[in-house]
Amino acid sequence: MTKVSYGQIMETVSRSEIAECLEHAFVGRAVSPESIVEFAADHGARPPVLEVLRRLQEREYRNLRDLWRELADVPLER
Repeated sequence: MTKVSYGQIMETVSRSEIAECLEHAFVGRAVSPESIVEFAADHGARPPVLEVLRRLQEREYRNLRDLWRELADVPLER
């Protein structure tokens, strides 16, 4: 389970929450980690979600499945 320390609160982040924030991020194009974080922030992602997304390696991602390979420790649901 992925828990992110935010201040003194441990917050759980799930793949379903990440997917909700990135629903249209990959439409017809590959995107960089920087673009993914920016897109998620613009679409209401909580700070712990952004912190998890900042862990992504520097490369292009074509879809959510590409993310899950690197975020294997993030649970499906909270």
